[in-house]
Amino acid sequence: MLVLSNNPRVISAYSCVESVEGTAIQVLEAAQRYIYTGYTLYGHPLAGNARLCRNPYRSVALEEGHNEICVRSVLWIEDALDRLSRGEFDADSSKSDDYSLIDFDLFLSMIHIH
Repeated sequence: MLVLSNNPRVISAYSCVESVEGTAIQVLEAAQRYIYTGYTLYGHPLAGNARLCRNPYRSVALEEGHNEICVRSVLWIEDALDRLSRGEFDADSSKSDDYSLIDFDLFLSMIHIH
């Protein structure tokens, strides 16, 4: 499993995390590049709650080893990029720790489900 994240909490907790400097959109763009080389999404890259799309932190898990491009992963990542590009991220630094924890918890629940 490969994890891409801009969340310091996730990055420090797991050795399989590739740190992405930048925004949640940049994390998804990095994931998209991997998807086009044969990786597949381990889970959907967006939380179910539209309010959480404002979270400046994003962690995405990918599986490697596929010889062809996964159409589902392409559709999910393109949809996620489209949704995030239409919104705004919450830049309030006083909420940073809360957003970091939310992304971390969502990430943990996703990897424990699969």
